[in-house]
Amino acid sequence: MVKYRVYLELFLVTVLWGMVPLVMRETSQQLHSASFNLIRYVMAVLILAGYLKWNGTNLGLPWRKALSLMMLGALTMFPFSYFFLLGVKYVDISIAGMIQGTTPALTVVISVFLFNAAPSWRTVLSVVGTYLGLLVFLAVPAAQSAGTGHAGLGMVYVFLAIVAFSFYATLGKKITAGLNVWLVTLYVCIGVTVSCVPLAVYEQWYVGGQSLTGTGLMGALYMALFATVVALYLYTKAVNIVGQLQASLVTTLVPVVVIVSGTVFLKERITLEQMAAVLIVLVSVYLTIRHDRRDMEQRRVQPSRSVDQGP
Repeated sequence: MVKYRVYLELFLVTVLWGMVPLVMRETSQQLHSASFNLIRYVMAVLILAGYLKWNGTNLGLPWRKALSLMMLGALTMFPFSYFFLLGVKYVDISIAGMIQGTTPALTVVISVFLFNAAPSWRTVLSVVGTYLGLLVFLAVPAAQSAGTGHAGLGMVYVFLAIVAFSFYATLGKKITAGLNVWLVTLYVCIGVTVSCVPLAVYEQWYVGGQSLTGTGLMGALYMALFATVVALYLYTKAVNIVGQLQASLVTTLVPVVVIVSGTVFLKERITLEQMAAVLIVLVSVYLTIRHDRRDMEQRRVQPSRSVDQGP
């Protein structure tokens, strides 16, 4: 019953995160990336702190734990939020969603390098299939010519953002294990907020040309409450219960939500070739997660077999 509820919560996360590119594109145009995210994360911190105080939760953590969570936010969620917003200003949100959809495959790759976990040839083929499908999607002329002349740079920004989030997904479970998930979310958001300040000051003083509109405020509120407080809490909780691979399995549907929202609200056009590429990416990501889970299970079983067999 607990796992069933977790998967329902992950489906909600998929919808909330799937709407992020649309909300960012439509509401942040009068604000630069760091400034928009500073407002977003200040709101998130205030919401989280207010909820925890109302709930009677002690906001304190041992300083090492607090610092590690803030560093996790500063080094992963801050670049994710900063570069993702930069990217969606320059490319169709369907492109951003497709790149975002490769997060589970990239998480497997990062896990291999960080933890020396040798993947099977099936996992490698699935990862390769994921990125071949992505290249097919991005190579379609309609996608390349969409948006502004900075479309190529926008894709780079989005990819950097997804790399940063993949590190959060990979390292998060180890750092957050045994902690109150609400407190984890709070301290991660504090780390992002602190990181936003220097760049936001630079944007205001040296770049200029920005203003906070009512639309921008509503967009920041959506990003703070739903995309950050609710979605990040549910995702972190799911990772601690079912593991990052199972959590990623459900969120592979994020690009579908993104593409549908772009088609419905922004009238973005998706070609048949791109639809085929979407299917390739979804199937490849699913196979990546499935094969990597089997590899992990086999690595757990093999040592116990060697003990049973004796010298």
